[in-house]
Amino acid sequence: MVSHHQGENREAPRVEAWLQQWRAGSTEAFGQLFTFFYEDLKTIAHHKMLRERQGGMLQTTALVHSLYRKWAEGKPIKAETAGAFKGFASWAMTQILIDEGRKRQRRPQTESGDVPFQVIAATSNEALEMRLTAHQAMARLIETLPDHAYIAICYLLEDMTLQEIADAYQIPKSTVNRHWQLCKQLLARHVSGGRRRH
Repeated sequence: MVSHHQGENREAPRVEAWLQQWRAGSTEAFGQLFTFFYEDLKTIAHHKMLRERQGGMLQTTALVHSLYRKWAEGKPIKAETAGAFKGFASWAMTQILIDEGRKRQRRPQTESGDVPFQVIAATSNEALEMRLTAHQAMARLIETLPDHAYIAICYLLEDMTLQEIADAYQIPKSTVNRHWQLCKQLLARHVSGGRRRH
């Protein structure tokens, strides 16, 4: 029996071709990617909702569909591998949840059904602002270092160790560590700058 990971490795050339075609503007390639990774995206969304202390298939599916709309209406992501695609999906889902948290703080009396899923937002404005600052710093990192940002995404959002990242992407741990140190410095700089602006 072929494992999902083995199947994904076997399909790597096709996935990478879809990613390249999507970056070139192919909506068909984007649809192929989303279909291929749909179950993985639901798993990522499920873990996100659990971390937000929410569960349920409807909420999980709604988060995945929100991701689809976000990516379909925006620019293609700068991912070149399956792992990077899922890493960027994880980050984008966090972005969606933060945005929903902001909406909830602005609309505390929102009628039932106004948003597609429930989010447990930060308990205070200060906590939410700190979370937003970190999120904005990650966004700037992706713009500044698109080829290295997946390491920060995997390490910070997916709770992967540097060794696990090295194994998953088949690159030396020393390279992962070097890139992580650079990402960490830039994230710290962006977070510090964001807090000063607040």
